[in-house]
Amino acid sequence: MEVIESWYNRQDNDGWVQREQILGDEARSRVPQEFQVQYPEHANPPTLLTAVNGYLDRLQAAASGDTRDVTNARLDPEHAQQFLARLYPKLRSNYNWMRKTMQGGIRQYGRMSRSRVEGYRWRGRTMGHTLTSGLDDYPRAPIPSVGELHVDLLCWIGYMGRNLQNIAQILGEEDDVEEFEDHYHAIRANVDGKSSLDPPKLCR
Repeated sequence: MEVIESWYNRQDNDGWVQREQILGDEARSRVPQEFQVQYPEHANPPTLLTAVNGYLDRLQAAASGDTRDVTNARLDPEHAQQFLARLYPKLRSNYNWMRKTMQGGIRQYGRMSRSRVEGYRWRGRTMGHTLTSGLDDYPRAPIPSVGELHVDLLCWIGYMGRNLQNIAQILGEEDDVEEFEDHYHAIRANVDGKSSLDPPKLCR
């Protein structure tokens, strides 16, 4: 929990979190020069949310009477509420930064879609690599284009929003819960190619 919070504490005012956290000369000496420069329009997948998910799962288990973690003070409801209240604004800021900075062109290129905004593109792509995606050499179009869209990033944005929706629900941020729900259904509609009339059960 401390590591997660410290990582998000290093984000800038726009919500950008550096891809590489190189702290000190010793660490810098072990990172290739080409990876040391950080660009505020490049991001990695929000995999830290997987750890937050694990915490929420344990929190829910403890609340339902599961005694395996009963001695863990960090699962105390008051402690959990404080932790999530500190973390949530940073997660939301990073989510908004991702949606804005990774925005891809949909209607500009004559594409038909249910949502005009839920399409995204990794920045920093080259002909051989999409280093930012975490799938560095996953085959994509041979020549990078500002018009391309990446379904893996679309799914990551949906994953972020769904996780934030769960946290917002715990914190009683009802307006945010509705906003994330709208984003999620728009993403699902674009992935499926149709409107989703039956909202899925809230899940992580």
